[in-house]
This record gives sequence, structure tokens and C-alpha cells, in this order.
Amino acid sequence: MKRFVFDEWVWADLKGENGERAQRETFYLLLRVVEKCDQLVTVQGAAFLRKYYDMASQANMGDPRRKIVRVFKNQFLENSEKLYLLEEGSLPDIPSEIECRIKEDDRYLIRVHLASKADLLVTTDNPLMKALNECGIRCLDRDTFVSKYLENDLISDVVNK
Repeated sequence: MKRFVFDEWVWADLKGENGERAQRETFYLLLRVVEKCDQLVTVQGAAFLRKYYDMASQANMGDPRRKIVRVFKNQFLENSEKLYLLEEGSLPDIPSEIECRIKEDDRYLIRVHLASKADLLVTTDNPLMKALNECGIRCLDRDTFVSKYLENDLISDVVNK
């Protein structure tokens, strides 16, 4: 099992902010995480979950995003094998040599990564990736991760429909 920390790009994609292709691709990514023995990690009350709840409140009946909300709720929020949900109080402090390089809004990601011993942090934030790479924290950008994770799948068939 691999553990992944994703930042909020997931919800921007799933809301359709980055286009239909990114929305389909990221939804398919979530489905593959469910099928594989992998797990997402976040912390209660974090921006990652707030973005989910925002989308859930906006996706009314008939909205195609409603299916995404339902799948995430059923397959992740209600399944501790797929979503490792930490409490803020259980998160470690960030080592000072890392903390000074990371924006305050992103620090929870590092704390979640360290607490869960995640395999990888996936982000679209280039300054964050640069800082993490300099500190030896394994991370990938969204496009590289999605491409590699879905490499053996017929992603082009799904995404390009």
C-alpha cells in the first residue's frame, strides 16, 4: 500500500476549474486509488477537506459533480482503508529547516506527510515542490504523478471521450 498526500488541486480539477479533461482524469485517478491498495492522507479540517465540502454544497441534483461527491464520500470519507484521516493534535511540528521555506498555508501538508509516513506528496505548487526537494521530502507535480500512476491504464480512452 502506498500513501499519498494530495493538496487542493484535486478539488480544482474535480470542480471543473481546470477543464473537462482534468476533471475526468482526476476522477479516474480517485477510482484507481480505490481499486489499488493505496490510501490518501489528510487532516480533519484541512483545506483539502474544506474544498470537498464546498463542492458538495454546490453540487445540486442533476449536477454531474454530484456523482464525484458521492463517490468520494462513499469510497474515501466512509472508508478508513482509503482515507487516513488524522487529527490536528496528532501532527508533529515541522523541523525548523523546512518550516522557514514553506508558506504557512502549506505547512499542514508537510505535517500530514511526516505524521503518516506518506510515500509521496503531490502538488501543483512549484515553489512548494522546490522547497520539498531541497529538504529531501519526496514529492511530484500533479501531471507527472497522474501520468505515472495511470501509466498502465487506458487513461487516454477514458480522458479523451
